[in-house]
Amino acid sequence: MPVSMVINKEEYDKNPENCSVVEEISGTKGPFYLRESHHGLVLELTIKDWWDDWDHIAIVWNEENQAPERIMYATTRGWTGGNYAAVDASDELQEKYRKYQAEKRAEERKKNPQKGDQVVVTKGRKVPIGVEGEMFWMKEQNYSGKKVVRIGVKDSEGSVHWTYLKNVMGV
Repeated sequence: MPVSMVINKEEYDKNPENCSVVEEISGTKGPFYLRESHHGLVLELTIKDWWDDWDHIAIVWNEENQAPERIMYATTRGWTGGNYAAVDASDELQEKYRKYQAEKRAEERKKNPQKGDQVVVTKGRKVPIGVEGEMFWMKEQNYSGKKVVRIGVKDSEGSVHWTYLKNVMGV
């Protein structure tokens, strides 16, 4: 089942493709114009929880960008009766989505390594650039009123190097 959203009559008149006309939604008299989109591309449904409101979001696959995108199809901030979405992506597309998510997590882990990760020194002045090793220690500290993250890196020869987290990248 695709994403379906209420549109106004002008939009319907311009392009009635993939639209249907409904006379009543939840006891409210119409007519209402519903446009369906993203057939076979809905990967996941989620809710964004604001202070007083909820946004209902469909995560759909964008073939052009080869990446997922978020579409808000309903909200509690206004009347969105008749709008709906359901997961309808094929198993192959779901697998493509899982691979995309895994790649993004790996990229993020490279930018924000954690204790136990392999890292390489990419900048700084006290530790030679290019030193690789395991980040075995990590601690947030105050330095002249600024918060910094100090780390310890043990290279393959067993030497320990001390630097800042901003000076390394995950391998």
